[in-house]
Amino acid sequence: MSNTSHEIKAGRAQLRSRLAAVGLGASLLLGAGALTASAAPVTEPVPWGSNAGTTASGVSWTARGGVTGTNGNVRDGVTRTMTFDQPVTAEFDVHNLNGWSGTARECVRLSPGVELVSLDPDNTWNADTRQLCYRGAQGTSADGNTNGDTSSTFRTTGPVTQIALTGTSGGNRQSTIRDLYITTDEAPAVPMVAPAFGIAGLLATGALAGVRRKRAAEQEAVTTTQA
Repeated sequence: MSNTSHEIKAGRAQLRSRLAAVGLGASLLLGAGALTASAAPVTEPVPWGSNAGTTASGVSWTARGGVTGTNGNVRDGVTRTMTFDQPVTAEFDVHNLNGWSGTARECVRLSPGVELVSLDPDNTWNADTRQLCYRGAQGTSADGNTNGDTSSTFRTTGPVTQIALTGTSGGNRQSTIRDLYITTDEAPAVPMVAPAFGIAGLLATGALAGVRRKRAAEQEAVTTTQA
């Protein structure tokens, strides 16, 4: 009986040790299941002249204002505003500023929260008033381009839900935004729980099978010793 008792106690001690190790492994895996993965931001084009639409990633926009029958152009006193259904960062070009009527020059005012990326040689930019203008009189150019095909690039300083362009030059002159690209904020974190539970389930199943095998071995040891 003493041999039998010793074998049973030793076997139970080994079993408890193995179950503790399995439990620790399962806990670590379940803890890992709380980790998250996040999707990369997506950058997509948006047509400035369109009054409504949705990007492939699901960002919707509406727009109003601008000169009728144009590609979202603005002129003196006319504002075009584009509104998004979620925060986005944007980068775009302001196009087609030139000189007109002697010393007069075309200008536009941009909405708050934008910064200059690159300035066309024939444009001037006032960051305080957010006003972009043609730099000289009609027919003049710093780079030999006198046809008004200027393009200065801007971006938002952070996520916004609206961008706007207002004509401030006077007269019936028109300018517009083109090459507008928006980037959505980083997608919400995606829990990675299911795989961890799957692995923990496999461990639990293996532990149960080990318990059954150990009990059978103990019973066999008892029977053999008593015989």
